Amino acid sequence: MVKLSSLQFCGPPNFGLPLWAGLESLVVTFPMILWLARAFHDVEPRAAIEQALILVDDHFGGNPILGFPHNRFFMDTLAHAASSKS
Repeated sequence: MVKLSSLQFCGPPNFGLPLWAGLESLVVTFPMILWLARAFHDVEPRAAIEQALILVDDHFGGNPILGFPHNRFFMDTLAHAASSKS
């Protein structure tokens, strides 16, 4: 909600992504957090989700690798695959 209400998911805070592309990248963070939390199988579920949330949040919009064109291509591919299923 913080990223959504502060518009940190698009424009300069997120590699200059337009509104819809930034929103798509923000929406993907939820399944990434849940998937990553499963990797922390040696800690209790709440702590695993907290660790995953911190990891994803620290890199969202701040890791320069995520702004590279090949990463944007993969994000577009995920978005189109998800929209074609519905």
